[in-house]
Amino acid sequence: NKTDIGLDTTLGKNGVLKFNMMRADQPSGGAFRQRLDLSVAGINFSYARRGVDQSFTDVGQLVDPERGLLQSLIGFDQSELVASYKPNDALSFGYRQANAINSIYDEMRGFSQFTASMKLSPMTLLAYESTSEMVAQEGMNTIDSQYTSMSLQQNMGNAGTVMVRQEQQKFSGVDQNLPDAQKQTVAYEKQLNKSTTFRTEQSETKFDDGTRTTESKNKLSTKLSDRFGVSVEDQQVRRDGDQADELRRNYGIWVDFGSGIRLDYGYNRDARSETQGTMNTNVGLSGGKFAGLNFGGASYKTNRWDSQHQNYFGNVSLANEKPFAVGGVSDINFYYRTDTQRDFLAWQKELIDMGFSGAVGTVGFGWTYSSQVNNADGVRAIDRAFLLTTDKTGKAQFQASLKYGIRTMPTDDTMFIRDYGLSYRANQFLTIEHKLLTNPLQQRGGILLGSAPLDERTSSWSAKYQNDAKLKFDLSWNEIKRDNTRDELRREARFNATLFADQPSPVQLTYSLQQFLRNGDMSLAHSYGLSYTQRSGPNQALSFSLEHLQWGQGRPENNPFLRDWKMRFDYSVRF
Repeated sequence: NKTDIGLDTTLGKNGVLKFNMMRADQPSGGAFRQRLDLSVAGINFSYARRGVDQSFTDVGQLVDPERGLLQSLIGFDQSELVASYKPNDALSFGYRQANAINSIYDEMRGFSQFTASMKLSPMTLLAYESTSEMVAQEGMNTIDSQYTSMSLQQNMGNAGTVMVRQEQQKFSGVDQNLPDAQKQTVAYEKQLNKSTTFRTEQSETKFDDGTRTTESKNKLSTKLSDRFGVSVEDQQVRRDGDQADELRRNYGIWVDFGSGIRLDYGYNRDARSETQGTMNTNVGLSGGKFAGLNFGGASYKTNRWDSQHQNYFGNVSLANEKPFAVGGVSDINFYYRTDTQRDFLAWQKELIDMGFSGAVGTVGFGWTYSSQVNNADGVRAIDRAFLLTTDKTGKAQFQASLKYGIRTMPTDDTMFIRDYGLSYRANQFLTIEHKLLTNPLQQRGGILLGSAPLDERTSSWSAKYQNDAKLKFDLSWNEIKRDNTRDELRREARFNATLFADQPSPVQLTYSLQQFLRNGDMSLAHSYGLSYTQRSGPNQALSFSLEHLQWGQGRPENNPFLRDWKMRFDYSVRF
């Protein structure tokens, strides 16, 4: 059972107040959320509390926009407060606090952050930040860290901009063996001319164990023309004791080809010694439109760890901008997308997605291809599909749409996916439809091709008749077959009558005869239903449905999820 309650209203001219709460329960446990949002006169305030029982392990399947967050909070009761205040353009404050408690494992997590900024003058900015994080288990702080920062930035006009910053970090958790540290930074940036900028940043970090680290960054970037620019950055890190120093060099080039297409090249080198370091290169081409093509962009990236490892990433996206015709084939569209990753010579990822469609007269056709490399053995899994529709206009008396798919897995197992639809409009009152669907694909992350075929073979027939504007009839027959013997067969013959069909608030009466085959046992049930949907007004909406299930034979016993009565009521009001 899941209940949602929400309130949304305005306060004055620009103020907003929102409140919502959710409660979900099942036999193994429950979850809840309470949230309040307020925005008025430069103040933004938000408070939320969430909790998930330790036994509610499948909360991630809940139909809720925060189901991912709730999944991460299993066993915890969390509260969160976020606030900001900006009385004028020169002053702003921000605060965030989050706490989560797991009473079963005696664990507590806490986070808080405060920020403030003040413009002392149009050329001077003062900023402050304080952050703390804590994790306690069995009454002992395993993680306990604090960070504070204060900076002052002064714009000196033609002389450039200077920034000074003081940072401090402390660690006192029993599992933290890091020394406390204080860091001072001075940065200077100067616009040398209309197209050239220079920036330097010098910092020193002192640790409580007596060691220190100094960093020096220098960057020069220039725009040689309206279509071409380069940048060079050098960074040196020097550490006391046996810790290795670092030398980093970054080079960048960009070229603007127009039409939104720009080439960017970057080279980054981080050297700890002559034989130890990393190297990164990145070539990117931004998307744009040219020569009738919609270019979605392309990139190629290389990462190298000296004498250890090297991997490569690449992607490209391309499609036609507008449909075109060749000879007797019209409405032609195509696309091509690829995303690859290679570790030395072994493929870690290779996604290819492409397709083509066109039409000859009113007959439309198409072809799609998708493939993905299996990381374990480098063998591809492939989806191919062929599409055909007899009437793209949707006006013909008889219409057919056919989709035939073939899925080939790395094990050479092949599965056929069919999606057929037939429609015949006998006259202006009667329409007959037939649909056949086998092994439909369900989207699922983390698996090959991003989807999994369902164990289903569905066949349906329907007839719709309306000779009176006030009365509409629907008659349908549906059958679902599965290999899983726990739910092997479902059949339903359904009759719907819609009263006041010409009115904005119709009433629907339903009768159906349902047949189930589960674990070798056949069940038969009659279903009677009533539903009403009120026309949504500017301030309210109402819908109501009631269904009763009457068993003829084979009523399942000892099923806590079985209900002979089902009722749903939805109401929303605005005031």
